[in-house]
Amino acid sequence: MKVVVMFSQSPSDIRYVLSIYEQYKNKFKVKIYIIGVRGNYIFLKNILPKVDIEYINTPTMKQIFFNPFHLIRIRILKRKICLENVDNIVYFFSRYVDYYTAFLIDSLKKQNIVYYIDSVYSFLDVNISYAKN
Repeated sequence: MKVVVMFSQSPSDIRYVLSIYEQYKNKFKVKIYIIGVRGNYIFLKNILPKVDIEYINTPTMKQIFFNPFHLIRIRILKRKICLENVDNIVYFFSRYVDYYTAFLIDSLKKQNIVYYIDSVYSFLDVNISYAKN
């Protein structure tokens, strides 16, 4: 069964995550990765208890500098996520400092359909268009 996978990195993404969830909940399985925002994870877990939601903690650049094993952890996580997600529909949302998602999306785009939603500047345009990468 095809899976709709979403990567959410900021509170401004919640409205898009919920909208996409409503669009696909009866057609596909939905998997949501929350990157670095514990509050979003708790919120979505409470309102969508049956959805597969995973929290990914992102270390700061300072933490990576003092503990380079975080880089190994990122690669292991990328491998796991890429193996789990083949021939799926992937949505991700913009955020400037999120190096995790950029690293993951670069690998996921090879075997999945990937859509980008600009959640930062979308308030400028009422009609949000989905662009395939």
